Amino acid sequence: MALELIAAVRSVLAAAGYDTDNGLHLHEHVYGLVITWPADTSAEAALGAHPVDAGRAARPEVSGGRAGTAGALVAVLKEAGFRAVAHPDGFILVTRPSWLGGA
Repeated sequence: MALELIAAVRSVLAAAGYDTDNGLHLHEHVYGLVITWPADTSAEAALGAHPVDAGRAARPEVSGGRAGTAGALVAVLKEAGFRAVAHPDGFILVTRPSWLGGA
């Protein structure tokens, strides 16, 4: 059952442009699935589109980038019918929706 949930979440996120190539990690959890990502993933994605790359050390800090990434991922998952909650420690808990055999 956990593999089914992981596959469904991975498919939804990939359709929205997020996948493990973007640094997302999906982990089985007793209550469902946990999504984690490196702290600098959101900043890299936001600043990577700029044509001039001054190097990571010279890039400005993006305030609220982690919260913004969590909010975007939660919105995508909820839109697809999943139950998803962002935790202040920087991960998202996703539980099985009713259409996937959840309670």
